[in-house]
Amino acid sequence: MELSAHQIEVTLASLGEMLVTDAAEIAPTHSILPDAPDTFCTYLARQFIAKQGYSAGVVAEAAPLAENCDIALMHHDGYSLNLVCLIDREARPGKTFDLTPEAVSDIGKACLQYTGRIHRAKMPVKIQIMEVGPQDPTARARLKLMRPSSIFSKVQPSGWIVDPSDKTVWNNSLFQSWMAPSSFIRKLIRGPRETGLVAPAAPAATVAHVDPGFPYLTTSIIAVLCAIFAAEIAFGVGPWTGMLQPSIATLLAFGGIYRPLVLQGEWWRLFSGPLLHADISHLALNGVALYISGRILEGLVGRAWLAAIFVIGAICGALFSLAFNPENLVSVGASGAVMGLFATLLILAFHFPRGPDRTALLMNSIYVLVASMVPVTSGGGKVDIAAHAGGALGGLVVGGLLLAIWRKDELRPRFAGVGAAIGIAGLAAFAFSFTALPQNYREGLISAAMVPDSDAPKNGAEWRKHAADLGTRYPRDPRPRYFKAIDLMDAKDMRAAEGELRAGLAEVDLWRKVINPEFAMHMQVALAIAMAGDRLPEAREVAKPVCEWATGSTRAWLDENKLCSD
Repeated sequence: MELSAHQIEVTLASLGEMLVTDAAEIAPTHSILPDAPDTFCTYLARQFIAKQGYSAGVVAEAAPLAENCDIALMHHDGYSLNLVCLIDREARPGKTFDLTPEAVSDIGKACLQYTGRIHRAKMPVKIQIMEVGPQDPTARARLKLMRPSSIFSKVQPSGWIVDPSDKTVWNNSLFQSWMAPSSFIRKLIRGPRETGLVAPAAPAATVAHVDPGFPYLTTSIIAVLCAIFAAEIAFGVGPWTGMLQPSIATLLAFGGIYRPLVLQGEWWRLFSGPLLHADISHLALNGVALYISGRILEGLVGRAWLAAIFVIGAICGALFSLAFNPENLVSVGASGAVMGLFATLLILAFHFPRGPDRTALLMNSIYVLVASMVPVTSGGGKVDIAAHAGGALGGLVVGGLLLAIWRKDELRPRFAGVGAAIGIAGLAAFAFSFTALPQNYREGLISAAMVPDSDAPKNGAEWRKHAADLGTRYPRDPRPRYFKAIDLMDAKDMRAAEGELRAGLAEVDLWRKVINPEFAMHMQVALAIAMAGDRLPEAREVAKPVCEWATGSTRAWLDENKLCSD
């Protein structure tokens, strides 16, 4: 049985806008002339039928068109309708196409009932008028008139001249060589004739049928993403703003992708970043898109391969984001994984025979993928085009591999065990990435407790001047404590200075990543000097880690107090 997108009750759409089709049923009439002569025109018609999915004849509304043709063909995929009118000038040298452009347009309008809609956009009727054989001098002038009335017209006629004698193909399109089926005809006219051409068998039994059931994995992934986002809001570092938008400190604390930290060894951010979201609209858009694409893929390829595609799309998106985004950008979101799913659907559409199912998958996948590459903004940040591109590339690769191993008579692609292994490995990596959350969260809280750049003094003198006030407002920031300790040491109050320095160094492991790491060394030097007066042995132990680091005036200060040598 055929695996149909309608049978498994999945309809692909872009971000929740469901596909609608209002196409009428097709009833072909006016077939190929049974006594058609053995000319290139007849050969071309047979090639269209055998290799391009056309059928002989047209719908009743196009009967006036067929009456002016030697051969009339039709291609209908459930959404668009193509009509081909062939004039055999080899068999009838003086014959031309005699209908006016207005009459052709009226025929096309009558046939619009057979085309469907994709994302509310009505699909066009294409009418290709082809004069095949030796041409008279007026041919191009006549056929040039067969063009759409405007760029928005839903009826799209075109004029063609196919001359087997000089092996040329002409049409009145601005981009002649790109217009389908130019290349197909050109190959036929220049190559040897094939024999034994027959129409392809009906595709009703070419692919197997499977009942998809409830999309448990897809809904579980969405539930996990929602739970993580709820944690971002409930336990965020600093208050959320706007449309439930966590702070940048929150995203960093929860594992957002930030190049400097990844390059410092925090590779696990490549796995945690795709599970975070920048605000509620970001989560909602990704969630809807994930449900649409995941629901289809879970039915088509199974949960094992769906998990593998999600993991590969997420990682490829994260790697592209790391490689191509600005260094100061914090990247989050499952968009890379979602684009991977849609890209896979795009490739897997070719598993199906020509018809509505393939067209729906192709058109809607392209619709989403193209729209995802538009550099717009969302909430307080930019759309991560690099992540989208990386995820889509990963999905295209996986889709190509699945298409290669998926036989028409199989329910789903083979090697589900490989997909399951990739999915389980990805799950383990995602889970491991959050083991660093406690430490990151503490560092995030520290970061939020630091004096913001807008309030930070510009030099040491300014820091000493405002140390008391800043220390009161930001008690966890070690910098006000350091400069306050310097003032106390100048006043010979070493005990009080020691207290300030020890309090500042108490959370050094947390703030070391936020503030220049060398600042911790300066605090260690000051603490050792504050202790040297009455506890020299203990002060030397404190100074030992900084003796090799210190140079210049700092080293002279240590040597003056005999902290690095006797």
